[in-house]
Amino acid sequence: MTRTNSSPPLNNAVSDQLLPLEDLRGRIFVLLGGLGLLALLATARWLTPDVRGLGTHEQLGLPPCGFYLWYGLPCPSCGMTTSWAWLARGEIFQAARQHFGGALLGVYSLLLGTWAVISAVRGRWLGGWPSSLTWAVKFSVLTLAILITWIVKLWA
Repeated sequence: MTRTNSSPPLNNAVSDQLLPLEDLRGRIFVLLGGLGLLALLATARWLTPDVRGLGTHEQLGLPPCGFYLWYGLPCPSCGMTTSWAWLARGEIFQAARQHFGGALLGVYSLLLGTWAVISAVRGRWLGGWPSSLTWAVKFSVLTLAILITWIVKLWA
């Protein structure tokens, strides 16, 4: 089967299949997802960063980290909520110092949430749908940052 000039590029065809923003349900889904990410950052702004560098999540009524209680070592996500609380205050270096992977995840969430809200309001993807390679690279960088942060915390 050959592709004709009238067919949309594969990138747009894939994005239309995944989340067609011309469809009201798709727009609402994307809007709620974007607002959800931004709400997480707003919640982080409401929290006070814990001076211990971990435990900020306990202000939300969540229990202490079970991994830390059982093994006396931080888990891969220990310090992420604290990092987000710093990030939401504009303290980027403090956030990165606390948990680099968490700070990166917070920045990704801010950008992705904003992109999703704008795209949903416009009814089409702002800048187009990123390629699978783009998503894979972002996910890999984030995962690597979290693992490196964890290793550094284990050796500290």
